[in-house]
Amino acid sequence: MVQGSAAGKMDNGRVLLIPAVSDQKGRTSIMGAKRRACFFILLAAALWGVVGIFVRRLSAAGFSAMQIVAIRIAVPAIADTLFLLAADRSSLCVRLRDCYLFVLTGVCSFALFNWCYFNAIEASSLGVAAILLYTAPAIVNVLSVWVFRERLTLRKGIAVAATFLGCVLVTGVGAETRLSVRGIVFGLGSGVGYALYTVFSKLALKKYSSRTVTVYTFLFAAAAAIPLAGFDGKALALFAQPSVLLLSLGIGSLCCLFPYLFYAIGLSQIEAGTAAVMSMLEPVVAALLGIFLYQEAFDIRKAAGIVLIVAAVAAQRPRSEKQTSARS
Repeated sequence: MVQGSAAGKMDNGRVLLIPAVSDQKGRTSIMGAKRRACFFILLAAALWGVVGIFVRRLSAAGFSAMQIVAIRIAVPAIADTLFLLAADRSSLCVRLRDCYLFVLTGVCSFALFNWCYFNAIEASSLGVAAILLYTAPAIVNVLSVWVFRERLTLRKGIAVAATFLGCVLVTGVGAETRLSVRGIVFGLGSGVGYALYTVFSKLALKKYSSRTVTVYTFLFAAAAAIPLAGFDGKALALFAQPSVLLLSLGIGSLCCLFPYLFYAIGLSQIEAGTAAVMSMLEPVVAALLGIFLYQEAFDIRKAAGIVLIVAAVAAQRPRSEKQTSARS
């Protein structure tokens, strides 16, 4: 009789390897869950990448940058809360002592990085602000080693470096770019805030579902962002225009509610560092939209940046044990 954990029950003298089959199914199920998680992260990044379309049109309508941020946050906060009140009230139930988690995800990361980002744009340029924002994957990977005991592998390190270099190339920042201490401070603040969103969300997802984490993040972020937006009578009057309402719903749902929900779903299944790198597909989508919709310049530098980012993101795909052992 065969001994060990791989042996199952005897049937007419044959050994049925039931546990081994079960283990194989379990590994297959885990791989499937990780692949789905990666799909959700990439889908979130793609939706974040289209935000520029809505920002351009809302800006042309007369809204300031911070007002657009407030709209982007307030719309999903209201819509998702109303939906859950009607369809799934249990997702709104949280312990009072856990509210600090949503202060961290909503105020200390989500609202913070948006506020810092737009101040960085004003103090320097869009390109510099974007580059400093995309220091986030490096920060996430360093923090994840300490907070979640994740391994900072050579593959991850190379991927982080490749995505950062790719972002530099895609945004077109050069030696002539205007820099200032204020712009750099706010830019790094946006990168830290962006990174902290991934870390704090991962902590919150240990206690609550992705729906709960997402809706309370929006509510706390909206409470912080709306007072900073400076909505006056002129800005509020713009909402009387049907086009502005549609654009507000679009930026709130397509560029905030759905991508952050998808990101939370994916983040619950894969490492924070991996998720942060994969989310860097966002500038690729934004760059391609700029090229095809707004006839922005496309040169070899931008092409190289896109290739670098896509290659780094592709390298983060989950591998089976056979693939891992073959590479080691």
